[in-house]
Order: sequence, then structure tokens, then C-alpha cells
Amino acid sequence: MLKLMLVALSAVALLSTQQQTLAQTQDARATQLIQELHARIRQHFLESKEGLVPLFRGSANTRVGDIWDASMTRLLDTSENCFGGLRTRTAQDTLSALTFQTGAAAGFVLGLQRLFDLGAQGDTRAVVNVEFLDVTEEIVAEGDFHRAYVASQCPVAQQIMTGNVIKIDQAPPVVIGKLYRGKRKIRIAYLDKGSLEARLQQVSSSVGKLPVSIEASIGGSAEQSIVLLDMVSVPLAFAPAFVPVRTGGAPLGGPGQISAEYTWKPFNPTDRVQYETLKELAVGVEHGWSWN
Repeated sequence: MLKLMLVALSAVALLSTQQQTLAQTQDARATQLIQELHARIRQHFLESKEGLVPLFRGSANTRVGDIWDASMTRLLDTSENCFGGLRTRTAQDTLSALTFQTGAAAGFVLGLQRLFDLGAQGDTRAVVNVEFLDVTEEIVAEGDFHRAYVASQCPVAQQIMTGNVIKIDQAPPVVIGKLYRGKRKIRIAYLDKGSLEARLQQVSSSVGKLPVSIEASIGGSAEQSIVLLDMVSVPLAFAPAFVPVRTGGAPLGGPGQISAEYTWKPFNPTDRVQYETLKELAVGVEHGWSWN
């Protein structure tokens, strides 16, 4: 009896070890996939519209002139408080679509871990196309920022607006100078002939209360697809109004070294040094990324 118990315990321990190893492998694959998706979307936006940083979790209340930390997760001060009466120009615009060869991309774009896991584990033969509809560009002239700035109400932006050389012990703040809004239309096309009804139920459950419409369609060559569409416009990408050009120390938004030195300049994406700073900012935003 004792021998049988020891054998059983050994089998349980072996199974537990195997399950832990499998879970670690799956976590590593998911982490790698997330990093690849970050890099793909980052490069897509940096190369479009003279350099944009993607916003993965932008609030519908995000405004041009708002001041955020470098990870774009903490609103430090508002446009209304810092730049009273700021005049924003708005115009219709476009952003090019993205195509991914993994179903997990749909969950990543929407920030939904359940939908990401569903795509990463079960829908390996899926293609995800992301279109951006009803896109608008919101922008403010550099001179309007200076004329509207209220120094007494917004000390966090004082060094930015004066253009001084500064040394700080953390990544500097970000003033949004240009903002793109729109609706994400995400089509998940399945290349096999699995049950569309079962997938539709899984996707609907993963989306939950997010303001997204869900439709299913069957196209030619037995293609089955599920289409998710934002019901309201959301912030998609931004560019800073001013760039802290780093002369030493830590990358903007990155971990590690402190006491970096910066000189503030109006953002010019054609300037090589400023463009490198924009790439650092994009990586900094990714450091603050998390699931909805």
C-alpha cells in the first residue's frame, strides 16, 4: 500500500511539473508575441503621417494639450488648466490598415487578454485585418501653445514652455500636440472550416462590455470571419508638441538610469535626433501598456 501511495504521489508531482513547464512555455510564447505585435504597430505608426506614437489605451477624453507622463498612463494636468482657450483645428484624415497573420492580434489591439489568449491558443490559422474608419486629425499651432499657456496654473509645463536645459530624476512629461481619433474595424478571417457559431460565442464572451459591435459573415472560398467595430471614436495615435532632446542619461520612458539631461524643442519629425527621441517615447508608452 505504501509503495502504491509513493508511486501515485510521484505521478502527481511529475504531472504538476509538466503542467508548470507547459504554462511557462505558453507564457514565454505569449510574451514574445506581445513584443512582436508592439514592434509591428510601433513601426507602422512611426513611419506614417510624419511620425506618430500609437495609443493602446487612450481615453475618449484625451485632448490635445493634455500633459501626461512618458508612459501615457497618468494624466498630469489638463489642456483646459494649462492652455486655457487653446484653439484646436480638426480635419478628416486617414490611417493605413494593418494585417496580422495571427488571431491573437485582435485581442492585442483591443487590449483584451481573453480574446488574445483565444487567438494565440486556438486560432492559429486566422488573419486579422485592422482598418481605421472616420479618422480625424486634431492639431494646435506651436504659437497658440505659447500664447495660451498659463504659467501660474501649470508649473509642470514651465520648463517645457521656456525651452530650458533641465536635469531630472525621471522621464519628462509629454504635451500632446497632435491627436488622431477613429474607429477600429477588426476583421478576423478564419482559414479553416470550423464552426463560426462557436467562435462567435467565444469572441462575444471575450469582448464583454467593451463598446464594440460584433458581426459574423461568410465570404467566398468558404472564408469565415468575425468583424468587430468600435461604436465610438477612440484615440489611435499622437505626436508630442515639444520634444525633450536628450543629451545624456536614460531613454525617455525607459527603466534604469536616472539624472538625464534634456533640452526642450518644438517637435520636428524630420530632425533625426528628435525622431530618435520619438522612438524612445513609443517604447516608453509600451512600458506602461496593460490589458483592459
